[in-house]
Amino acid sequence: MLNFISFGLSLVITIVLFPVSRKLAKKVGLIDDPAKERKVHKKPTPLIGGLLVGTSLLISFLLVSIVEQTFDPFFLIVIGIFVLYMVLGAIDDRFDIPAKQKFLIQIFCAFLVVNSGVYLQSLNVIFDLELPIWFLQSFTVLIIVAGVNAYNLIDGIDGLLGSFLTFGFLWLLIVSNQLENNQMNWLFLSAIGSLVVFLKRNFTRKKKIFMGDSGSLSLGFLLIVCSIYLFEESNMLERKMNWMSMGILAFLMLPFTDTLIVFTRRINKGVSPFKADKTHLHHQVLNLNFSHKNATALIVGLALFLFFNSMALFELGLYVLALLLTPFCIILFYVLLLRMKAFRKRQQVILSIEKSTKVVG
Repeated sequence: MLNFISFGLSLVITIVLFPVSRKLAKKVGLIDDPAKERKVHKKPTPLIGGLLVGTSLLISFLLVSIVEQTFDPFFLIVIGIFVLYMVLGAIDDRFDIPAKQKFLIQIFCAFLVVNSGVYLQSLNVIFDLELPIWFLQSFTVLIIVAGVNAYNLIDGIDGLLGSFLTFGFLWLLIVSNQLENNQMNWLFLSAIGSLVVFLKRNFTRKKKIFMGDSGSLSLGFLLIVCSIYLFEESNMLERKMNWMSMGILAFLMLPFTDTLIVFTRRINKGVSPFKADKTHLHHQVLNLNFSHKNATALIVGLALFLFFNSMALFELGLYVLALLLTPFCIILFYVLLLRMKAFRKRQQVILSIEKSTKVVG
């Protein structure tokens, strides 16, 4: 019953706060200007989605937790950092915080999580290793920071980030329900309820809103940290890699792979990996004249296809293939898109030459 309440309450709160949030965005200047570099939309759009989703899920989650008088100390740190990321993201949406400053704050937040005792110590268990604690903690900090940035960077077209977050929270809900972690269930259902409303408004043409950094940073952080928490809990319970933890890795693969490809290309060009450009997977799909909806459908559909195939390979005992399938296929898909883009450019050059030749003739 509480699961239904947390979902429904979050959904209703998001619907109620929506018109207020749009007015607030216009009043304080939280508007995405299409005149800025790298923008792929044409109209000024409120950057209020993150604050709307974050506020709604927090109200729903906290109310249910208070009524049930259940509160894991782990959530004190997670919610505190979640709110910090919402505020940081909103300030960045409004004033553009330098990348280095954001990066340092992200490292500090990841350190707080690790210091609370949540880090990838199960790697020693599932791989029968004896890695030192300092290495496991440092690696966890790296994963958290990379994950937050990965989800921040895929927020480039309508519905893409919202769809990936919804799918991620749905899988975590399955895992937390399997592990009988009720408070996690309430948190994920609250997030999903808010995201359902956001996606509807993100895809529409009238009264559209964007997630903004306030949402991509805070919700990306929430997804990554909860993924690590449940990854650890499931592995420690089973004392080995299992279908729950494999699923967590599988749905994280595409955002991580996309970010790794883009960062590698930027470094090879001699520029900062954090220098914004239009080289992400969704940009490459848009270059082929896909609409936002079709591009999102294609990428999400590909991610789901690879997810279920990875899970099938894992169940067949092909563990290495299960882990490498998504990165390998995404790299191939990326290369294919670049080749198609180059082919279209050559065709356009040939057509322009033919037209000029006819005019001269």
